[in-house]
Amino acid sequence: MDNDRIYRWNSGLPIGAPFDAAQWATNWNAQSNGTLIRPLTFEALRSSQNVFADIQAALNSFRNARPGETGQRNVFRLPGYSALNLGLSKSFGMPWNENHKLQIRWEVFNVMNFQYFNADTFTRQSFGLPQDSELSSTAPAPNFGKIFSSIQGDPRRMQFGFRYSF
Repeated sequence: MDNDRIYRWNSGLPIGAPFDAAQWATNWNAQSNGTLIRPLTFEALRSSQNVFADIQAALNSFRNARPGETGQRNVFRLPGYSALNLGLSKSFGMPWNENHKLQIRWEVFNVMNFQYFNADTFTRQSFGLPQDSELSSTAPAPNFGKIFSSIQGDPRRMQFGFRYSF
């Protein structure tokens, strides 16, 4: 009886603060990120596919970069990704010839069936700051913080196989 195990774990990629309000604080061709002015929790919320639990508080936690500033890079970390694949096989020698073998295999991909969000929709509406983001009266865009649009990885899959070798 043979067992195959493959476990893969990737930490999440770093991500900067939201884009500033297109003020071009550094120069005319390099847009800045915003600057975090108070602590903020960044997580993948399955119910809303958003990274911020309180969107208004998140918006008020940033300010636009000022002239000469570049904003903050790598302030947050996207969710990581892990997958566990297992395989089980058994080989039998055939009684009529010792060179003939039958192998039965069962393979399961993504055994734990974890589905992770893929952060791939960074737009001005989903991850951009308005002109006066630090003012509490500024309302966030309806999609602010919704950077997840698809699922990363595959759902659980199984396959069975028979191999006759001679």
